Amino acid sequence: MGECSVFDKNKLSELQSTNEQKRHTLLVVDDEAENRHIIRTMLQSTYHILEAEDGHSALEIINSISCENTISAVISDQRMPRMTGVELLDLPA
Repeated sequence: MGECSVFDKNKLSELQSTNEQKRHTLLVVDDEAENRHIIRTMLQSTYHILEAEDGHSALEIINSISCENTISAVISDQRMPRMTGVELLDLPA
């Protein structure tokens, strides 16, 4: 995943200490498009939303993001084909 962590505590501290309004990025991982749509609709006015249909797609997104554009949180379905939500979130950074 490169030399930066998806969840960079230093980056979070910087964002919290600045007066600028910056939108955090959330990654929504669910194999059901309707579930992703509902979550996106509820949160898109406050957050920048990225979507993945399974754990492997989520990893591709995570690996493609630069250190400056870290993901603040991941919302993942538990039961998905190919890789469960727990398996995705249990992978080493």
